[in-house]
Amino acid sequence: MFFLKSSTIKQYLKLPSGFSFLFQTYLLSLVFFFILRLILVIIYFDKLMCIPTPVWLHSFIYTGTRFDNVISAEILTLPFLLFTISYLAKWETHKLLKVTSIYISIFFSLALGICAADIPYFNYTNSRITINIFSWVDDLPTMLKAMVSSSEYILSILLFFISCFLFNFFIWKWYRIKKANNNVPRTKPSLLRRILVSIVLLILLAFGVRGRFQLNSHPLVIRDAFRSNYTLVDQLTLNGTHHFISSLQDENINFMDNQKAIQNTRRYLSADSVPKNSISRKITFDQPEQKSNVIIVLMESMSATKVGWYTPKVKSLTPNLDHLIKESLFFPNTYSAGIMTSNGIYSTLFSLPSFRNIKPTLTSSCTGASFAGIANILKTKGYQNLYFCNGSLEFDNVNSFLKQNDFDLLKGSESFKKEEIISVWGVSDLSLFNNSMHYLDSVSANSKPFLAVYSTISTHPPHVIPTNENFRPTAESQLDKSYEYSDWAIGQFLEELKDKEWYNNTLFIFTADHGRNFNVTYEMPLSYNHIPLIFYYPGKLEAKTDERLALQMDVFPTIMNILKMPYTNNTMGIDLLTQKRPYAYFHSNNKFGCISKEYFLIYKYNHSYLYDYKSKSTINVANEHEELVTDMQNYMSSMIQTTNYMLNNRLSGFMEKQYPH
Repeated sequence: MFFLKSSTIKQYLKLPSGFSFLFQTYLLSLVFFFILRLILVIIYFDKLMCIPTPVWLHSFIYTGTRFDNVISAEILTLPFLLFTISYLAKWETHKLLKVTSIYISIFFSLALGICAADIPYFNYTNSRITINIFSWVDDLPTMLKAMVSSSEYILSILLFFISCFLFNFFIWKWYRIKKANNNVPRTKPSLLRRILVSIVLLILLAFGVRGRFQLNSHPLVIRDAFRSNYTLVDQLTLNGTHHFISSLQDENINFMDNQKAIQNTRRYLSADSVPKNSISRKITFDQPEQKSNVIIVLMESMSATKVGWYTPKVKSLTPNLDHLIKESLFFPNTYSAGIMTSNGIYSTLFSLPSFRNIKPTLTSSCTGASFAGIANILKTKGYQNLYFCNGSLEFDNVNSFLKQNDFDLLKGSESFKKEEIISVWGVSDLSLFNNSMHYLDSVSANSKPFLAVYSTISTHPPHVIPTNENFRPTAESQLDKSYEYSDWAIGQFLEELKDKEWYNNTLFIFTADHGRNFNVTYEMPLSYNHIPLIFYYPGKLEAKTDERLALQMDVFPTIMNILKMPYTNNTMGIDLLTQKRPYAYFHSNNKFGCISKEYFLIYKYNHSYLYDYKSKSTINVANEHEELVTDMQNYMSSMIQTTNYMLNNRLSGFMEKQYPH
């Protein structure tokens, strides 16, 4: 037996200068990541209080720290390897220490920036930040204006600068201390000690990157956060930067073989009578064709949650829509394709689903492509197609995209006087409607039918309500006032149109581009995709509420039936007057949703979660309903896979091309 002096033990336990610097950085990063996650917990603290404290506290502290640990270890891997080589070779480390400090400063500042941006992103989308954030900055000047006009974004920006300043303050302070210590002579460790220290630290780093010590299990991944029956808890567990990096994986749509997907889709769409490798089906009617005008109003963020019809026990914010529903063909169980305006425009007008993490109006597979949607078909029928929006036509590439697809006239904020623009998003809804009137009158005066599409904006943050109009809000919150205003403007619009000669020969469709995050029951808030769909055809369409499941992409085929116009349907849309969907499906960030009359399927990272949403249950019952999960997943996947093939091979237009054999 022998004894070591305490000084000798300390010498062996003491980390080399470079490694101790990385270890300090690692601990500091965990503290900052923890604080940024804690801010989200504080924001949603009232909702967490409805959840057993041990459940959310364990997830937040234990599981959440493991995700923080993974991203910190991944960032520090490169400098660790460089310090290991330097340590084994006994090279001088002062230059490497400076380079490492710069590297750490840059990459951890980026990581902290992503986590800071994740806070308002999660609050708006109920999803931790993904690559989808890039879709919000395609028009950077507009987005910057929107950010500085919202207190939520300003606080996030301040949080980023404060956290970056403090983090870098400590990093560079430690660098100066380590640099000074490097000039102090010390005993060089033996080769055996250097090897042993390097191996031990390398093993610890490997476990850090894996996120767990179990060798017989996979590395920590996003789905490992979703273990409780409380979606909010699971969401708040995640590290924003880790989630963002995970979403950067190439979104290859490869659910199944293309041929199998097409055959399934043909069966789902009742396209058995057409060539076996095509979904293009000819639609005819016995009644004579009616070339009535068509007006489609895509209401910004008009979630079903905010429409009075859905909440009869609460004072309605939408009396005009409520009254309109009573006189219209109404589909209350309608769902949007995605959670962005570009998704709504694309799916409503061209009857295809959205399934990518970037806006369809900006994707290479859609830009420059021709489609066979409502505008394209009506153009062949002699219609003039018009599009009106509150903001800039350049936002989301709408101007170029719609011009390529048979829109004759597009008017946005560029057509208004500067003093009429009330926010970063453009003019008020009433101004939009009023200034479009003479264009509709002009087309009608030339004895031509028209398609007019409106994309409104008043319910979009920062919820600016005009003060120079006769609107008198009764709601308390600015958010609810914006919904009252949106409804009021539509009421004014319809009253103005009633005096037009062409009014009674016009089919109106009122729906939303998407909903909004008004609940956190599920990781994909149904309020973000659940929207109203109203067909109003004065004196010509029976008022009826139809409970069948519907999608935005069904608007076009249903219009064609109402007008009895024969056409070729080369889309994923169905005629809601003659067909029924067993399920509705949609996309949000890096997740897919599919809904039946009782169950809600969420598909992400190759895993399925099934919930009884009618009872608002948060218990995953996928294992108890495997056949239903398979059926829902096949329905959704087949149509998305087929759409992906169509777009990649330019088969979305009128062309009669063969599908794969």
